[in-house]
Amino acid sequence: AITSPPAQQSEEGTPTFQKTNSPTHVLYQHRAYEIQERLYLHQQNGQLSFSSEQTSDTYFVRENNAVFFRSSDQETVSANPTGEIHTGDSIKIGATALQLIEVN
Repeated sequence: AITSPPAQQSEEGTPTFQKTNSPTHVLYQHRAYEIQERLYLHQQNGQLSFSSEQTSDTYFVRENNAVFFRSSDQETVSANPTGEIHTGDSIKIGATALQLIEVN
């Protein structure tokens, strides 16, 4: 599932959500992978690898200053396959959670 950062409280005590920037990188096992135009994910033996050249059905795509996560593998990937993602979101792939970050 795609999860977002926790909501902040307004002065009235109601939750407010702050729109965050588009992520620039995916954090996996203490390493950041840059999301350029497309970043493909590959799964093998329970490990993930990333490539901007070797295509797959699971990938991040940058379109019009927004980043989207797409996957045809709904059994392994728990996420909205066409949803826009933001800095701070987390995507679960199998037992692995990927963190979306922004690096300046």
